[in-house]
Amino acid sequence: MGARVDRAPYVAPWGREARYLDPDGNLISLTERKTHRTQGQ
Repeated sequence: MGARVDRAPYVAPWGREARYLDPDGNLISLTERKTHRTQGQ
């Protein structure tokens, strides 16, 4: 048994996100935040 895709990975203003439902019906959201780099770092 595995997780069911609630929303496939997509690009949002804050980064990439995807949502899944586990076998118990819990919503799991995964987010990869965008990083902002400035010169000199």
